[in-house]
Amino acid sequence: MTALLAAYKHALRKLRLRIVPDWLVLDVGSGNNPHFRADVLCDRYLTDTERQGALRIDRPMVRGDVQNLPFKDGAFDYVICCHLLEHVQNPEMAVRELTRVASRGYVETPSEFGEKVGGAPFHRWFVRLENGTLVFTEKTKHPFDDLVAGTLYRLTLARDRSYSSFYHSRFDLFVNCLEWEADLPVIVHRSEKPYVMPVGDSLPEKADFQHFGLVKRLLRATMGGRAHIPAWTELLQSTCCKASVRATQDGFECTKCGRQFRNTNGVPSFIE
Repeated sequence: MTALLAAYKHALRKLRLRIVPDWLVLDVGSGNNPHFRADVLCDRYLTDTERQGALRIDRPMVRGDVQNLPFKDGAFDYVICCHLLEHVQNPEMAVRELTRVASRGYVETPSEFGEKVGGAPFHRWFVRLENGTLVFTEKTKHPFDDLVAGTLYRLTLARDRSYSSFYHSRFDLFVNCLEWEADLPVIVHRSEKPYVMPVGDSLPEKADFQHFGLVKRLLRATMGGRAHIPAWTELLQSTCCKASVRATQDGFECTKCGRQFRNTNGVPSFIE
């Protein structure tokens, strides 16, 4: 029971985000677990092997890169970005985009301790949270043993109640959680010989459009997003010219240079 209560406590952390009811909220890197309060979703990969489940699309979604978001300046009141920044090539650029499209938000990444204990080889960065600043250190090698830190760590977390209770009660040791406003300071330490594991970009045969957990459905029904959100053309901008876009039969078109951004499996795609 203690482990279960600790797990619920850890899960409820996102309920405490300071989001005003009528704010427009974006979830970047929403993946298989979008935040119940998000009005708009954005993800680069419609499917990939790093995700722990099928992509969930149950509200407006755009395919885009956090390092070059297809949204106008200040399009949103709040932006959520969980377990994404440890993947990107350029954290400064990603953070600059997050603070460009919204003036406040929430960021979550594995901590450096959590990454070394049971992180993933496809994460590019160790991330520390120091006095409100995210400090990124580029990996130079695979930092742990696959069997011990990967398989055994995850099995222990799933099956050992005492360890699970410790993990969830001391979540701050394993995960960086930062709610920010106006500014999101970062420090980036790059390596001359970074260790990088390639990531694929395949398209799905079928995304999960329907499945959404009962608890999250209830949360969204009682505490969910705005009743009305602006039309896409009021939120979106071209990722090449930063100009406005107009809808076409199969996607969007930049009003400045005429570049076409076509739908991918029904999702507007703004990947360069």
